Amino acid sequence: MTLAALGASALLVGCGPTMGPASDEADSFDISELRWGSNSDSNKWIYNGMLPALVEPSIVVSIAGHTARVSGYLPTGFTGRLPFYATAADDRGRTRVTVVYPIATGATTNAPGMYPDIRGLPYLPYAPNSRGEYIPWGGFPFLEYNHRRGIAFHGPITHGTTATGVEWLLKRGPVSHGCNRMQGEHVVELAHLLGLQMNTTHAAFTSRSIRVDVNVIEGYDSVGGQLVDVNYPRTAGAVAPQGNVRMFRTWWSSDFPRWVCAHKTGRALDANHCAYEPSNRLDALTGEEPANAPTVMIDNATMGVLATSGGPWEISSARPGYVGVNYVALAAGRAGEAVFTVPARVNGRYRVLARYIAHSNRNTAVRYEVSRRAGDSSPAVVLFDQRTGDGWADLGVRELGAGATVKIPVAAGSNGYTIVDALRFDRAQ
Repeated sequence: MTLAALGASALLVGCGPTMGPASDEADSFDISELRWGSNSDSNKWIYNGMLPALVEPSIVVSIAGHTARVSGYLPTGFTGRLPFYATAADDRGRTRVTVVYPIATGATTNAPGMYPDIRGLPYLPYAPNSRGEYIPWGGFPFLEYNHRRGIAFHGPITHGTTATGVEWLLKRGPVSHGCNRMQGEHVVELAHLLGLQMNTTHAAFTSRSIRVDVNVIEGYDSVGGQLVDVNYPRTAGAVAPQGNVRMFRTWWSSDFPRWVCAHKTGRALDANHCAYEPSNRLDALTGEEPANAPTVMIDNATMGVLATSGGPWEISSARPGYVGVNYVALAAGRAGEAVFTVPARVNGRYRVLARYIAHSNRNTAVRYEVSRRAGDSSPAVVLFDQRTGDGWADLGVRELGAGATVKIPVAAGSNGYTIVDALRFDRAQ
């Protein structure tokens, strides 16, 4: 489940608040498809994650890299453990924490420079702006740092129907008109890191000024001599840094639904407020499935598990039904190959299933080769018609060991798109 998010109407400058924010965004959407709430209301979002408000926070926004690097000190007396995507370092006896978020930047304007404070609005309902336009901001925070032009961090805009229902997902790239779009769960967590107390509710349109340096740079961000990137896919037009790169990890609510949730009236506003959501799927400290998990899933966007060649392969979210944030596709007639590396924790007998998005323009003879271990000279071969079925290709029960792979080779002359999305491993008896 990825959190519902924001909509838009077009203005010439900024996306800053009037009565509520008057958006600069011009993306189309259907407000009836908001996952949470209705057209007349918006949910308040509660943060039940692991991170506290940081002391002396700062943010570096990279326009080229589409990253927002947030750092600050742990408060005195904090004794909790940090989630897998937060890095900690000693800084003269204090613990400095760093989190990197994927963002969208402006397709037309970005306004690089240093900004010394943020005007934070923790709750924005579906309400009219000064022009009488109703903007479904989804209840997510709006964190404005360029007050002259109304440029801010806010939630995503792009939406679609996925395997788990209607979801709103960030398109990471130069797609906004100046603001920095974020995943809905990420902007809630960011607001909490900056001290907006997102573990409680707030009245509509209340705002607070936060002292925080926001440094917007045109090039790639760097830390410790390494260029900064984050494990989240990007759109066409967004170029990854090359060379000595430090890849930061990230998270989303489909894996950790209890870290950010919609406020439920009648439930105590405490650390267990989000316990009505399904249990978190992954281990909070490692970001992996718990040891001996009966089901393991890897997605095309999972760092380090999928390699593609030939093609070119396209990153897409055009058709609903995918796992995670997108899928990859190879057009009809093109030759290429996609290879999944099976995680080492998948060891033993598992039923292997491959996710695809069925459609009439798909390849009717997609070849899956399951190599059960390194050096397997006779991989199991399954042919599957991606125009039919429920979206999972059953590749059979296999005994898997170290070095196992799932390869999808595509010869020139295929009769439709070949879709590669995710793999699922169900432990078998």
